[in-house]
Amino acid sequence: MPHNLRNSPDLTHKVSACLTTLCAMHMYILGVTPASAATASPAITSVTVSYSISPPTITITGKNFGTTTPGVTLDGIPLEIDLYTSTAVVAVLPSSLTPGSYQLVLTDSATALQGAFDATIGAAGPEGPAGAQGPAGNPGTTGPRGAAGPAGPAGTTGATGPQGPAGPIGLQGPQGVAGPAGPTGPQGLTWQGPWNISATYALNAAVSYSGSTYISLIANNIAIEPDLAPAAWSLVASAGAQGAPGIQGPAGQPGMPGPQGLAGPAGPAGPTGPQGAAGVAGPAGPTGPQGPQGPAGLNAIYSTTTQPNTELNLGVTTLATLSLPTGAYLISSMVTLQNESVAAGNGTCVIAATGPGGSLTYYYSLPAPSAVVTLTPQGTVNFFNGPASVSLQCSAATSGILAEIAQLMAVQATNFVSQ
Repeated sequence: MPHNLRNSPDLTHKVSACLTTLCAMHMYILGVTPASAATASPAITSVTVSYSISPPTITITGKNFGTTTPGVTLDGIPLEIDLYTSTAVVAVLPSSLTPGSYQLVLTDSATALQGAFDATIGAAGPEGPAGAQGPAGNPGTTGPRGAAGPAGPAGTTGATGPQGPAGPIGLQGPQGVAGPAGPTGPQGLTWQGPWNISATYALNAAVSYSGSTYISLIANNIAIEPDLAPAAWSLVASAGAQGAPGIQGPAGQPGMPGPQGLAGPAGPAGPTGPQGAAGVAGPAGPTGPQGPQGPAGLNAIYSTTTQPNTELNLGVTTLATLSLPTGAYLISSMVTLQNESVAAGNGTCVIAATGPGGSLTYYYSLPAPSAVVTLTPQGTVNFFNGPASVSLQCSAATSGILAEIAQLMAVQATNFVSQ
């Protein structure tokens, strides 16, 4: 029978004493003395959180919880015990508890033995259907046989009498403890794929957004961004952390040789000799100057893949990075930004180079919601000698700025001449 301890300190002591007495009788019938009974640590098999009452409660099921009021802590915070048996305990959760993972510890107050359980407590969802009826508890042990009645007075010896009646049946044993109720089944969801601002979502519809998964908490959910509306959307799973960068790929094939430079102009003709008798031939004219050096051919092109739909931080957000070997490079990029907030936005985008070289800074402004601007930082370029890396970085002065497309390219050049 479960024990209700809320607001009943006297009842707590009475119930504990009763349970102790029943336990001693049970061990005596089985021929086990208290000193020889095996002592086992509490073992927690499952927990169930109920938000249908206030404050919410947590039901702990398992075995070896003891016959006296146990102690229960959640991440070291003591919980008030509402009901308890040796296989089930109901405790009251703090009203300010936030969803997350906690360590639940149950202590048998009689033996000081403990059992621990990692409990995940989520946000309250709609009430699920009733769980199946739990199995009936085991029957109690049979009570001891009653004492025999007193012998009757001796009579005269007569004929052998009939068989005497059977002795009285012993007292009924105590009722076994009821089994705990089965856990509430999980709430189902309907997968709808990536979130679409034009779509209408029903209650329990699930979508993906920015790498995370959300479930709709309302019906007729229209144009409400999941990460900005906790009353309309509940986070189911967060986006995973970015993986480690891959190894450097092999160098590309050399580019085609540049075209042959133009031939230098012909030297000036020598002076005409005086008319006269045929003489010796005049000296040859001087050799003309060397023609200009032809342009060098391209060696290799490095490019990042397009990074779609990245929301800019108020600080610096790195959208693309290239690792380049030793050489000189022409750097170019393209980034398309969209303002998804209700106010005007602005910020900067920078092509930043480590090692020798500088950076290109471009300022942008998005005057109205849904405004779009495309930046193509190229033309004016920075050259440097590597090895080094080049990054496309953007920052936002206001929230709600989304980088829809971001790409970075480096073209290796040889014999580059600054003018």
